[in-house]
Amino acid sequence: MRPLIIVFLSFFYLTYGGAFKNEVIVMFKNGDISSASSELKLSKLSVPEGKDIQQFIQELKKRDDILYAEPNYILRALALPDDPDFYNTDGSPKWWWSVINAPDAWDVSTGSGTVYIAVVDTGVDYNHPDLKGNLWVNAGELLNTDNDGNGIDDGCENGDDGDGNGYIDDCYGINALCYQYQNGNLVYNNTLPGCSTPDAYDDDGHGTHVAGIIGAVTNNGIGVAGVNWNVKIVPCKFLDASGNGSLDGEMICLDYIKKLKTDKGLNIIALNASYGGEYPSSDIERTKINSLTDILFVSAAGNEGKDNESINFHPCNYDLDNQICIGASDQTNNKASFTASLSSNYGIFKVKLFAPGKEILSTYKNNQYVLISGTSQAAPFVAGAAGLLYSTDTALTVSQIKDKLMFSGKNHPDKLSGYSYTCNVLNLYNLFINDNEEKICLDRIAHNFGDTVVNTTKTESITVRNTGEVDLNVSSVYTNSGNFTVSETCSGTPVKSNSICTINVSFTPTSVNYYIGTLFINYGNGKTLTVKLEGNGVSQAETGVVFPEVKGSEGCRLSSGSDFGMLTAYILLVISMILRRKIRRDG
Repeated sequence: MRPLIIVFLSFFYLTYGGAFKNEVIVMFKNGDISSASSELKLSKLSVPEGKDIQQFIQELKKRDDILYAEPNYILRALALPDDPDFYNTDGSPKWWWSVINAPDAWDVSTGSGTVYIAVVDTGVDYNHPDLKGNLWVNAGELLNTDNDGNGIDDGCENGDDGDGNGYIDDCYGINALCYQYQNGNLVYNNTLPGCSTPDAYDDDGHGTHVAGIIGAVTNNGIGVAGVNWNVKIVPCKFLDASGNGSLDGEMICLDYIKKLKTDKGLNIIALNASYGGEYPSSDIERTKINSLTDILFVSAAGNEGKDNESINFHPCNYDLDNQICIGASDQTNNKASFTASLSSNYGIFKVKLFAPGKEILSTYKNNQYVLISGTSQAAPFVAGAAGLLYSTDTALTVSQIKDKLMFSGKNHPDKLSGYSYTCNVLNLYNLFINDNEEKICLDRIAHNFGDTVVNTTKTESITVRNTGEVDLNVSSVYTNSGNFTVSETCSGTPVKSNSICTINVSFTPTSVNYYIGTLFINYGNGKTLTVKLEGNGVSQAETGVVFPEVKGSEGCRLSSGSDFGMLTAYILLVISMILRRKIRRDG
């Protein structure tokens, strides 16, 4: 069903943009400034070359004829889009736009039509009124006629390679399902399964939903907003109408996108890859992705609630320099759950950043709008953010864009420690400012030492990572229980961005008992992060059998049959103890 539409008028007002020109505005002393009839004379002065603006202002303030001297601050028009489905029924923005601080970011940039983002997926509905204006069109295929009156240029459906780039009718990208590799060459075959059209028309809906998040046409009075109000989306279809595809189809799309960048000069800064699966690492796939050196490859972490550190989930897990893998968060900035059994995948090394991915409203095939959940929805928020950032500074490298995305996010270590490399959730506005927040991420937010013999000690190391853009200052680390003690290397010395330090926590039970404690980490400007600690004190007898000491140089030599029998008895006894303990735990 089409969502209820409530129309809002956009509004504009001036706001300080957080920057200033290399100019100074001065007000002269010329009469009574409190008088309404007094003329307040102003002048605009350029800062002399080689001179700091603050130094120049201080010099001006010393002049007898100048009352005030200030930087010529840049002011911008602040706008919220008039797209009705940007808003809730109470007039507030949808939760995901608020979480990523999109309205403030749009004061700085709403994107650029000279920035391109590739969507490799099920294709895109290029007739959708909320997408069409932001889709790349291959002008080399156009004939500028529409003889059948279907709204599609005749050059886009005449079965020819109008621009000679090796692809048939690729006005709106290609359908990789129409191509196959033969002896190293790419051959078009319109009889192949899934080849409904040679272009990237979406017969599933998934790719259209992804594209809308990246760049639905915004402030056009209909439908939804996109991260980029202005952008060019380049679709390539390799997933069929059921959302399934294969490695060779993905490779065809990656080759196509790379060729558009190198041969046609499309300024493709990011590629959204909202797909993946559990399969062994592919050298071919890794090599192809790695060859996209000037394109940020944004991949989805997966929706099975699994730890990507312990499974082969690709392409996320390749963890390449030009790649960033994204998990899905909900409106409370926790790892998103989609159903009773499905939630976002995670990983303390593989999953770099989280972004909204639960019940996201976006464009869909056949001019529809639907709510969809998954890491497939989280990834395009980040791909779109890459384009938005690049629109303000085209000198940025892929590495710089990746770092800014990761370390400028809003920090949620209490919710994402153990799930993410950064514990950060995407924040669009922070991309454009000097983010001075101290940020922290742990490899876990709780630890259980398990069974520990009374009056013995177990020690565990907890890794602390600085996931902000400024130094992390840990002021103190301590516990609230004498049975848990701390030795650490974090406090006293600033931890640099993307660097780690270690906290060693020890557990020493003094009696047979179950122990619970808390580790406190104080950092930044009065912030505290806590880690739950647990451990079970047990007697020596509960741990199993202690073998007799072997002395001298005899090692494991069996001197007689009785020695062999004794060893066998010990082994059987240990096995029986393990079985008894297992039954006790499970029952």
